[in-house]
Amino acid sequence: MLRTFRAPFRHLCTISLLGALCHSAAAAPAGCKRDIVVASSQVGRAMTVGADNTVRGAVRDFLDLVSERTGCRFQYAPVSRARAWMMVASGRADIMPAASQTHERDQFAQFVATHQVRPMLISLDPSQPAVGSIDELLRTRLHVAVVRSYDFGMAYRNAVGELKRQGRLHSVTDPQAVAALLESGGVHTALLPPSAFADAAELNQLAPRLQTRALPEMPHMRIGFYLSTSSLDDADRLLLQEAIRKAVASGAYADAMRRHYPRWALADVRSN
Repeated sequence: MLRTFRAPFRHLCTISLLGALCHSAAAAPAGCKRDIVVASSQVGRAMTVGADNTVRGAVRDFLDLVSERTGCRFQYAPVSRARAWMMVASGRADIMPAASQTHERDQFAQFVATHQVRPMLISLDPSQPAVGSIDELLRTRLHVAVVRSYDFGMAYRNAVGELKRQGRLHSVTDPQAVAALLESGGVHTALLPPSAFADAAELNQLAPRLQTRALPEMPHMRIGFYLSTSSLDDADRLLLQEAIRKAVASGAYADAMRRHYPRWALADVRSN
């Protein structure tokens, strides 16, 4: 009797195992053809790069979710913010996260929006003269810090250009350098989104002293991922584009931001 049932049993097990494997293979996401290179730089709490080059933050949480849903694997390449865009534009990297959308960038990469932000005046001194517009800012003697790789559209670029002409612009590499200038009194105010300043403010214990003011001429700008059109083939780019859009629509990016940002730092943020 044992001989009678042993072979059919083994055959049945083989069929069951193959069925399970086939089901698993069918359920698994297809993934991208290769690892996707993410140009990674310090962008507030959206993306932090540790001393060991480990990337964390809202972007990392979000891309981990995209990886689970698509099967695509992401390789993080720590670089400066200015170099991050150069790598994507030249095809040496595939994705630039947490980037503001501009017409110039749209010529080299596909943009997928996650949210919108606007630059605001940020200062530590409540006794400073109230500034309610760009024109008022340009008529003051206030020295202003900006992050040199940031771009928030024509009104922002015009204001920065005029401040530079007047000799009152301090262009620095990152928000941490902005915090150092504000704390030392090297500048009176800074022009950047509070969400981009959150990490530097918390590290330097500046948050309780911050004063923020919106400028009506500075509209909200779309922020998101740029996908390189030169390094990614059409299939992988479309797969990532659709996965990112669906995850954003489900609220996944907003959830990641709420986990990583203090409430005050989201004053400039609105949904896409």
